[in-house]
Amino acid sequence: MEKRKKFSETLQSLRRRSGLTQEQLAEKLYVSRTAVSKWETGGGYPGLDTLVDIAALFDVSVDELLSGAEIVDIAESESRERAAGMFGIVAGALDLAAGLLFVLPLFGVERAGMVQTVSLVEYCGITQFGYSFVCVVLPLVIAGAAEIAARLLAGNRLANGMLVVSAAIHVLAVLLLAAARQPYATALLFVLFVAKAAIALYTVRRLR
Repeated sequence: MEKRKKFSETLQSLRRRSGLTQEQLAEKLYVSRTAVSKWETGGGYPGLDTLVDIAALFDVSVDELLSGAEIVDIAESESRERAAGMFGIVAGALDLAAGLLFVLPLFGVERAGMVQTVSLVEYCGITQFGYSFVCVVLPLVIAGAAEIAARLLAGNRLANGMLVVSAAIHVLAVLLLAAARQPYATALLFVLFVAKAAIALYTVRRLR
């Protein structure tokens, strides 16, 4: 029985038979030439939607392009990508939630012998020390927005880098607020961080 070709070999054979260069094939599939090169060298697989486009372009069935094991590999890979992407969006949203510190009365100030709670915006108007909080809370919010944008527009690799940055900022913000004895604000950021860590753990377990 003839051994079935791998997807990389099948794609390369179909492309050459059609007289297409890697760049021309990439243009027809609306992907980069690097992506086509990676597929043909066995460095990865296209998504299921792109596979359908490839099959239609060369007038073959998807089953002729891939073995059953390869189809399973692609489905598992896409499942992992979706899980990682969803985690990144949720993690970014939790970082954005740190912006609540600007409007919620979670910062304690002493007035007339009594401790009152104010928002971070009000706190900055009362003491210059409040601006040091802004210097960690605002970057955390920006990092959250950037992470969501990266997941949606640039893919998981860049977003993973943003996740590391936001985690470092988050820890710094919690430590700074704890050192300044701001229990309510510290508690909010700590809960957000624990939620992000719990979701990360769940995602990692799901990807195994």
